[in-house]
Amino acid sequence: MTNRHLLRAFLTSACLAAIAAPAWAQTAPQTDKAASTVGEVVVTAQKRKERLQDVPESVAVVNSQQLQNEQVNSIADLNRVTPSLEIEQASNQNPGGGGQIRGIGTQTFATGAVGSVGIVVDQVSQGNANINNLFDVSSIEVLKGPQGTLFGLTTSAGVINIVTNAPDPNRYTAAVHTELSENGVAGSDYGQQVVDAMVNLPLSPDSALRIAATANLRQGVDENALDGKLDQHDAYSVRAHYLWRPNDKLSINIIGDYTNSNDIGADFFTITAANPGDTAALAACGVTVKPGNNEYCSNRPETNPITQYGLSAQIDYDLGWATLTSITSSRRVINAPGDSDIFRFESNIPQIYTLGADGQSGLLTEEARIASPSGSTLEYTAGVFLSRYNQYAGGGGINVLVILPFPPFPHIYEEGPNAGPNVSDTDDSEAVFGQATWHVNDKFRFIFGARYTHETLDLSEVLKTTNAPDGFGAATENNLSGKVGVQYDFSKSAMAYATLSQGYKGPQLNDSNPLIPAQVINPELPTDVEVGLKNTLLDGNLITDLSLFYDHVKNYQGQQCLPVPTGLACGPVNYSAVNSEGVEFNVFGRPLPGLTINTGLLYNPVKYPSGTLASDGSGDLGGTQLGNAPLWKFTFSGEYAHSVMEGIDGYLAADAVYKSDVNLDNSLDPNLHYPAHWMIGGRVGVRTHDQRYGAAIFVRNLTDNHEPLLIFPTFPNAGDYGTYYGPQSFRLVGLSLDARF
Repeated sequence: MTNRHLLRAFLTSACLAAIAAPAWAQTAPQTDKAASTVGEVVVTAQKRKERLQDVPESVAVVNSQQLQNEQVNSIADLNRVTPSLEIEQASNQNPGGGGQIRGIGTQTFATGAVGSVGIVVDQVSQGNANINNLFDVSSIEVLKGPQGTLFGLTTSAGVINIVTNAPDPNRYTAAVHTELSENGVAGSDYGQQVVDAMVNLPLSPDSALRIAATANLRQGVDENALDGKLDQHDAYSVRAHYLWRPNDKLSINIIGDYTNSNDIGADFFTITAANPGDTAALAACGVTVKPGNNEYCSNRPETNPITQYGLSAQIDYDLGWATLTSITSSRRVINAPGDSDIFRFESNIPQIYTLGADGQSGLLTEEARIASPSGSTLEYTAGVFLSRYNQYAGGGGINVLVILPFPPFPHIYEEGPNAGPNVSDTDDSEAVFGQATWHVNDKFRFIFGARYTHETLDLSEVLKTTNAPDGFGAATENNLSGKVGVQYDFSKSAMAYATLSQGYKGPQLNDSNPLIPAQVINPELPTDVEVGLKNTLLDGNLITDLSLFYDHVKNYQGQQCLPVPTGLACGPVNYSAVNSEGVEFNVFGRPLPGLTINTGLLYNPVKYPSGTLASDGSGDLGGTQLGNAPLWKFTFSGEYAHSVMEGIDGYLAADAVYKSDVNLDNSLDPNLHYPAHWMIGGRVGVRTHDQRYGAAIFVRNLTDNHEPLLIFPTFPNAGDYGTYYGPQSFRLVGLSLDARF
């Protein structure tokens, strides 16, 4: 990285601040009075506004201050905010954001696969066309266990419910937030510059427009040893939110977002262990083979430009006795032609690289529902949901460099610019749903609900070399899932609940062999039993949440990968059943003046069923812990603030994550397990008492613990191990600056 990245970030921040300051210098920012008491934290986990401690399920809430303290700038960063959530965003393998909740999630390269953890932004399901950058976010709720009744598809493990800040017709405001780091400075292993900006514009007494934008520029974490350059990852996003309340009954929200990102180089596999010959060959290129190696050798271009955009319209009308809601949305993701080097090992034979691969996907949704007022004897929400997801993946050229025994000795076999198959799939879903809570008396409540889903999945493949539609498949499913439960208030501060919930995740079509019709992978059907106890302590300033759960997932959708000469051959499979069980304890609030904490501990045995073959053939995985699912996980985030002088507060924030041993590749090979470890971060800073201005020094991964996303054996050759690292795998140190107007 050069100083131009820091200079660009500083100039962007300064320009935005200069533009905003004259218009809003007379308007002091208002602090969030509602947040002064934890007992007033409001969530929308059941598609209605409720106090956190009144919701009869385990919900983790992360507010905007914690998101900022932990540098949560993307979906992948949510890995460290709560123990039940894992995010594993390996390239092309993790549909729908790559989430796992309580060990249950989806890792697959299959076209048309959907995630087990749904991502919802401002009540709009993102499906496989989800956002990645997080900015101007008010709060994030992690809903654990199947959420099929109210949220439907892609929620068989849970939901990440993201709420962005809404426009305010009552005041002009603007803000700028920056995070500035440079590779090699103060111990940083890579460079990153983040600039977030927001402006809130009242347009009339009953309408307002809020515009927020972010630039996220990263240099590294991988480095090409041939030229000494760090990979470059640049992403720019903007969101506009228009709110109009023409009267006290009608509310209209229109939200549009746009993201453009481009990678020069890629977060991909590097070789961390190798046979003697490959170790020597890599050393000649300048790469030292060892754990934590983030260098590779490639003279092939690697690019991955992506454009994402979406538009949604929500209309709410209050009838008095109920509220009508309509939410219409459209999302699109376009992968412009990209190039990749599979092995990134210049002297390896064969060499394999692709050119011109492209693709795009789109999601259309419509939800219409009716909801009773909160506090009614019978609280209910009922509605219909329609969606259409379509995806196109175009095969690019595939070039393979081999050594022939006759001239020309090195030879590149080119399969042409259109060598790979064109793959198209469409997923149509229609559902009707309803959930109700009957307040039997002041203490006892009964919960019941159901959802009926009809889904049709079509997939087709055309081999470009022959123009033959040799691979295709279709599947149609109908599903009825439900939820029942009871809830009891022992007092105003203690509540217990017990629920039985079902979910549904649709079928996949295994298209790993384009010469034969796609094989149907059966729908994933979870049934979850949860018992929980919530307490409010210290006059409403501390909430505890204890839950015991047992989740039986029939036809769990997993994946098997085997190394082959051209890389990896992977395909989805059904496991007969996977059981996830355990206990989770969370504490959230302000135990002392100036101190806020959000912490949790998860114990989660989730095992492979008997007869599950390891990807590398090392044996039967039955009875071992599921891949990417730690048996124990602990998370902590805390901040202590205290006045240091007139109008100035100093603060110290710290966060930590502990994970027990993790299996990273469905294997019994100990080299494919990552041992128990801690990840520690924090920041120290000052800010004005009115929170208008602030500055801090932050660190992520203080001990430089190289936790990988994936490890694959025999990559590229026998005795080699390819390891996939991401930004969380290396230390980052930087400066954070904030200004509000």
